[in-house]
Amino acid sequence: IPLAIGAVVAGLVVTVILHASLARAAREGPARVAAPLVLFGILALFPLSMQWPGEILMAQEGLTVYGIVPVPALDIVVGADGWLRFREKTHELSKAEVDRLVGELLPTDTVVIGTGWDEQMKVDPLIHMLPCDSVLIVRTPEAFDLYNKLRREGKRVVLIAHTTC
Repeated sequence: IPLAIGAVVAGLVVTVILHASLARAAREGPARVAAPLVLFGILALFPLSMQWPGEILMAQEGLTVYGIVPVPALDIVVGADGWLRFREKTHELSKAEVDRLVGELLPTDTVVIGTGWDEQMKVDPLIHMLPCDSVLIVRTPEAFDLYNKLRREGKRVVLIAHTTC
């Protein structure tokens, strides 16, 4: 909760600064330059916020915060490149779905799969045959901890997490 409050406060501070900048620019005339720059800055914040710090900052059933991006009740995938994606809300994970993630541009050292807070997601047993060093299948809270630990160690990790049940 302190991180969520901090993110909201930071967002408000940035909004006030942007508003003050645009208001001043409008009075001085170069709003045509300032507005596109501000828009670019806002659009760049979202992808950059995933890359730093590039880990799960908070998690509870139904709410995950990756970087500074809050994700309510959606299942998530974080590729070996660190980019956050969403997956269909389902209680099954097929080898074909994971093959697509591991076969992306970056090689993958480890696949971490979070089966939910109450382990309700069923994982295809063939997933252990993926072309990577290891596949770890654990409850979602442990998956988030493992993901953060492995990322800090410099490993290329794919995270697939069922964020509810």
